[in-house]
Amino acid sequence: MPQSSRIPLVLALIGVATTSVASESYDLSAHDSTLRAVSAYARASGLPALAATDGPELRIWFDSVMTGTIYGYVLSNSKALECAASYSLRGETIIVRKGHCHQSRTLRRHRPVLERLKELATLDGRELNCGVEDGAEVYVDGTFDHRRITMVAGNPDLCSDAESKLVADIVKKLTSD
Repeated sequence: MPQSSRIPLVLALIGVATTSVASESYDLSAHDSTLRAVSAYARASGLPALAATDGPELRIWFDSVMTGTIYGYVLSNSKALECAASYSLRGETIIVRKGHCHQSRTLRRHRPVLERLKELATLDGRELNCGVEDGAEVYVDGTFDHRRITMVAGNPDLCSDAESKLVADIVKKLTSD
């Protein structure tokens, strides 16, 4: 093969490698799948990993199972971001494609939601689900009082238990204009 013919091939191979690195994945059957999910969403969106010493910071990710899209809101004392990514399912593995975040002027006025982190901390490690199967999950990831908080709620706006109502109320405040 002449040298000039190899250059496009090499560039194509480099592009394939770059594309595969741009995605994140996690296994649905892992015992810590909630933590893996929020970490994959953050990495795919270009956000640094949360550490217990960070904070306060609140990241809420909406996973629309029916469409394979993820929308995220990130709030701290110094930033307000909106994020988006998409994913596909391969067996028991979620492949999250490279996403993006941008500054949000709308979210800045919702910073009082950060004050609700203390309440959310009581739900750390929980998986809330009242049996409604319409395909929407809310992942909460945050740091408060030198602790990392991670939990998931299935359709909290459609559930009647107190914990789901707390998550639904925070989501409503965060996403309302």
